[in-house]
Amino acid sequence: MFLKKNRIISVIIVLLIAAVSLAASFFTYYFLNKVFDENELTYYLLMIFISLLVGIVVSWLIGLILKNTTITKPLNSIYMIALTINFAWRFAGFKDYSIFMIVVIGIWAIEKIIKWGCTFNNLESVDARLINIKIRHPKTYLLIDFFLLNLVPMIVNFTLMLCPLAYMVPSTGFNLSSIIAIVLAVAALGVKIIADIQLLKNKKKGMVKIGLWNRSRHPDYLAELIFWFAVYLITISIRPEMWGIFLGPILNCLLYGFIIIPLTEKVLLKTYQNYENYQKTTNNLLIFPKKVVEEVKK
Repeated sequence: MFLKKNRIISVIIVLLIAAVSLAASFFTYYFLNKVFDENELTYYLLMIFISLLVGIVVSWLIGLILKNTTITKPLNSIYMIALTINFAWRFAGFKDYSIFMIVVIGIWAIEKIIKWGCTFNNLESVDARLINIKIRHPKTYLLIDFFLLNLVPMIVNFTLMLCPLAYMVPSTGFNLSSIIAIVLAVAALGVKIIADIQLLKNKKKGMVKIGLWNRSRHPDYLAELIFWFAVYLITISIRPEMWGIFLGPILNCLLYGFIIIPLTEKVLLKTYQNYENYQKTTNNLLIFPKKVVEEVKK
């Protein structure tokens, strides 16, 4: 079908799906606000969670109709920046420290959306990881797709957003510890941007093994994990009593360690003949130290 193969039309359709999902989340929140007291933090978080869930379900169902549920990948990033702005408006006001958090999360979200845009061809471009799941589990792949690739990431992102939320309610501003954590967050963003640029510039030539990818098989994922750990450190440096929100960064590590990276590695092993050798000579995540491979003498 022409519409599904045209890149510009496909991007417009994806943006419309995102708009519909955001609208569904907004109206869900509006309805729940008449049932629960949003001034109570527990109810407020419950309302946010349910609203996110409705938005994800709507986008997944639309993707199901279009026979490609992976086209809604940018949606989580859009939700994250929207929630950060909402947290600032609701709890902190637009002050220096809250604007900083909006900018940092905004750069993270925009970078992910741009990366998606650079790799997105059209509505028929299905994520290779989902294709692999469909081949291995033809009868249950839809359930795996919804729960593993959509619901679980949404839950993890919700827990991650507890960090900027706690940072805003209320914050005393920056201190020395938070500045150190800020430097770590900015450095992680820098590594992620560099890694993604190196990947996008060289991907068409084959397997990328230059720059950061020469030291780590997933430097972009490493930067992602460090970034959210740094956001957590920024929060507890200002509000140490909120140390319990480490659940978000921990779940994020588990998400990447047990779902995203293994699924990605299976696809890469099928895509590149020499990827198995790349696994033996290059660390999974860590950039330093460089993996040492001892040659076995015959």
